Amino acid sequence: MKTKTNKASKIRVDFSKEGKDYYAVFAVTREGEATTYALHAEVFNSKDKKIFEKDRFGLDYSQVEHALTFVFHQAFVEE
Repeated sequence: MKTKTNKASKIRVDFSKEGKDYYAVFAVTREGEATTYALHAEVFNSKDKKIFEKDRFGLDYSQVEHALTFVFHQAFVEE
């Protein structure tokens, strides 16, 4: 029996807010044989300290961009 491994597509975004530097790493993975995706997001400060982490599962392709935006903004609400 073969197992299929789905590799994550990783995206890094560098940005500044109120004079402070941050970066976010997003990983999007297709969930098994399904047509849904999982999103893993982490936001770090300039000293590489993780300030936020979030997972979203069961996203269809059209929801991935919305989830990226949502998680990105949510990181600063919880900071």
